[in-house]
Formats: sequence, structure tokens, C-alpha cells
Amino acid sequence: MELKKGLALTCVLIGLFLISSVSALSLEVEKVEKAPVVISELKDPAIFDFIIDNNGGSDEIRIYSLVGATFEPDETFHLPSGKSTIEVKVYPAEDAREKEDNYAFEYQIKGSGSDIFKDTLTVKIVKLGNVLDIEPLGINYGDEKAIVRIRNVNNIELDDIKIKIKSVFYENEKTLSFKPFESINLSLSVNTENTKELAAGSYVVTSDLELDEATARVEETVNYKEKQVVAFKKEGEGWVIRTTKITKTNEGNLAVPDTISVSKNILTRLFTTFSAEPLTSERKALFVYYSWEKDLNPGESWDVEVTTNYTLPFILVILVIFSAGAVYLYSRTALVVSKRCSFVKTKGGEFALKVILHIKARKALDNIEIFDRIPMATKLYEKAGMPHKFDEHLGRLSWKIDRLNAGEDRIFSYIIYSTIRIVGRLELSPATAHFVKDGKPQYVNSNRTFFMSEIHPRY
Repeated sequence: MELKKGLALTCVLIGLFLISSVSALSLEVEKVEKAPVVISELKDPAIFDFIIDNNGGSDEIRIYSLVGATFEPDETFHLPSGKSTIEVKVYPAEDAREKEDNYAFEYQIKGSGSDIFKDTLTVKIVKLGNVLDIEPLGINYGDEKAIVRIRNVNNIELDDIKIKIKSVFYENEKTLSFKPFESINLSLSVNTENTKELAAGSYVVTSDLELDEATARVEETVNYKEKQVVAFKKEGEGWVIRTTKITKTNEGNLAVPDTISVSKNILTRLFTTFSAEPLTSERKALFVYYSWEKDLNPGESWDVEVTTNYTLPFILVILVIFSAGAVYLYSRTALVVSKRCSFVKTKGGEFALKVILHIKARKALDNIEIFDRIPMATKLYEKAGMPHKFDEHLGRLSWKIDRLNAGEDRIFSYIIYSTIRIVGRLELSPATAHFVKDGKPQYVNSNRTFFMSEIHPRY
């Protein structure tokens, strides 16, 4: 009895094995990726080449899936015996497209009978914003061009994708096409006016993508590299009143502490003023050092004006030069004639002046003759110090000296008077000396002198 039950069970198992063998297609399928990526926002399919090796007889087959995907061709087609290559388009379902991932699912191939071949297929689903890797390369201060590297990171061809890139450094719009995994470098012009006052650091770069009816926005960052540059400019104007303007400008992209320094000697500092009060002043030996400090932001400038008024020192220098010149000329003059006057009291109350001429020889001289003239409103008092010659009509006086040795001097004096009351200033003309030196005639004049009358009219 038990032997009969064992034989029956064996027959059932052999029958099930024979049924399973009949229901399976004798196929070998190699899946070659042509465009295995699907952009979730679009309706485009993933594309594969199915290389099918049919080890049985020719058949009418159909490819399909029962879980979230449709195939094209979606109808029954003829499959010959042996190897065949068939392009297959796969359309993931809407719920599958919403998930950005590698989507693996089961598909089936059914023959004309009840035979079915089962296998799995993987489709990569990405959003438009992740199809491209957009990498803005770093920008140095002063760069006029910048590079944005765009790479297709998927095994898919992209035709006529619009890319609009915008940041504080540049703005550009391009329509590009990419082969799978292709990389393209965009060279963009930098708006240098916008970057003058920008600090170093990271800045957002926005890229708007448009492919067919799908759009996406991608945000990346660009590194604005550090550079510290402070430009120095010094301008001066004026001579007697000298103004110097020191200007410093932060031409880099970092905020920096800055210093302006000025030195003046202990004399000129007395005549120097500043447009701003110095932060520090320090004296070292014969100089005084002044300094100012300020924090400069990128693109910011500051200045200090230093004004030195040389008017007083200039006048002092001129006086020193003039005095030195006068001393020099005086030392080289062979004959010096000086003239002075003083008031003389008279018994009758007339106005009278005593005039004194002092003649001094610095070198040996011959044939010296002294000439002087009295004012027209006065007369010569003949009883005191008469000249050698006197022309009463012209008011001219003269004295003659045959020879003077070096260092020898003479004094001549005379008195003039007037019966007319003189009030105010009475100026006397300079005396003139004529002499012979080294066989050559020369002339020299005395100084001018005057008398200020203090006599008041009588009432």
C-alpha cells in the first residue's frame, strides 16, 4: 500500500516538472543601455537595445510589465530563432517618475503559447535640476573673465537645453547640447564695476534650466578669492603755501586696517596744519612723526591733507639773503658815504638842521670829490662848516680830498636853516662821491635821510 502511494507522488512531481519546462521560453536576453536615464519632469522614455538569443523556434512575442512601466513596441512582434536586436523604449509610470532613484522592476516576455520569460530592468530617474553639474570656478580680484564648468553627469543626450546663469559677477544665457557625460566650460565676462566693493567670500550663482516644457533652478556658490591691495597716491601743490594730499584706496576685496604717516622737522612742524587731528605724534631727534589710522572696506578711500605755510620762513630767508648780500656788497665797497641830520635850536626860532657826512675809505683812493645838495626851501648857514665849493643858485656843495688811505675816514658837516616854518617830513637827497680806483673813475651814493618836524603852528 505504501509502495503505491510513493509511486503516485513520484508521478505527480515528474508531471509538474514537465509542465514547468514547457511553460518557460528558451531565451537569453542581453540589455544594452542606449539612454537608460529618464528626466522625471518629461515624458521621454529610457531606451535599451535588447539582444535576444532565441534558442527555440521562431515565435510571436510581446514585452510588457505588470508593475509601473509600459514598453514600446507595445504589440506582439515576430521573433526569429537565433539572435535578434530590438530597440525597446521604457516609459516609467507617473508615480515611479516622482521618485528620483534607480527604478528596478520586473518585465516579462510572452510567447504565442503560455510560455513566459521573466527578467528585471533598471531605469535611472533624475530631476532636471540634477541632470547637470554646474560648477562656478573661483574668481580672483581683478579678473575680467570667469569660468563656469557644466557637466552632463548622466548617460543621456541633452539637446538644446537653455541655461540662464546669474550672479553679482556675471549674467549670461546660453542654449547648449550635451552628449552623455560631456563637459563644457563657459567663459563669462565679469562685471568689474560690481566687484569693486565686494568682500572676499562665497556668493550664490543661480542657474535656470529649461528643456522642452520642463524648468528647474539650480543654486551653487562661487568663491571670490582674497586679495589685499591698498593703493597709495600723493599729490602736492603750491610753493610758499605747500599743500600735500595723501590718498589711500582699498583696491582689494578684504576689509583692512590702514595707516597714513607723515614726518616734519622741528622747524616746519611749527607752520604745519592737518585736515584731521593725528592719532599719534612722536618726536625722534630732529623730526616729529604723525600717524592716522582707519579701517578700509573694499573700494573705500580716505585722505589726509598736510598744509605747511612757508610765508614767515620765506620772509626770514629773504631777509637773511638780503642782509648777507648787503654785507657782501658793503664789504666790497671801496668808499662808504653815510649821511645823517639833527635838529639845531636857534635864538630867533628859525628851523635849522645840522647835516653830517661821514666818508670812510676801505681801500687807498685818489681824487675823491664829495657832492651834496640842500633842499630848495632852506639856506646854508655860512658861519658853520662851509664846503670847499658852494653853488648858491643850484644849492650844490662839494668837498675835495686828494687821497685817502685804506681805513682812513673824514667827517664833513654843515647847517641849513629856513625862515619858513616847516611842518612834517623833510627829506634830504643822498650825497654822491666820485673817486678814482685802480685808474678807473667810480661813483658811490650815501643813504637817504630825513627829518620829521614836531613844531606845531603858533596860535
